[in-house]
Amino acid sequence: MASSSTLQTHSIWQSIRFLVLWNLANTLPWIAAGMVYRYLLPITPLAWVCACLFVGFAQWLVLQRYIAGIQQWAVATFLGGIIGFMGFAASILATVVVPLLTGIAVGIAQWLVLRHKLTAAFWWIVATTVGAIVGMALGYLGPSLFSFSASNAIENTVFVVGVGIQVGSSLVTGVTMLWLLRRNANRKSVLEQ
Repeated sequence: MASSSTLQTHSIWQSIRFLVLWNLANTLPWIAAGMVYRYLLPITPLAWVCACLFVGFAQWLVLQRYIAGIQQWAVATFLGGIIGFMGFAASILATVVVPLLTGIAVGIAQWLVLRHKLTAAFWWIVATTVGAIVGMALGYLGPSLFSFSASNAIENTVFVVGVGIQVGSSLVTGVTMLWLLRRNANRKSVLEQ
């Protein structure tokens, strides 16, 4: 439930708290999906479906405190993620195209939820797309910062790339969401359903 006091006064600590929660909501579900992939269902599309479900739900848990009537968020995130993943099968440049398509698709799907709640919500599409680009850059830079033994180099590299992508992306989208929430702090549609 959103409260006006939550939105109207954002101390630096509240902003940091939001960014930490947002980062966890974006990163931990991908780790969980990776575990599902590794230990339960080693099928890439199923792991992606799990990740999209987990991320949508985790983001919703964070946002419901700030934006009333945001129940569609998890479904929008899931559908946007699935549409983005469809680019994987169709793309030769999957490592570049899939995150970019996913950023755009998730951004549009989530924007459909935000557009009636927040002014300037169209910036969310830009944020998810830029977040995907920043995340990819950080993700692919990550493995060069670590050295892994030959026995688990591939698994560790994939893990570092995945976490880097999520951290980079969630930093961009987290800062954007904070900006949107502050911009809309007194708006009735944010506070009430």
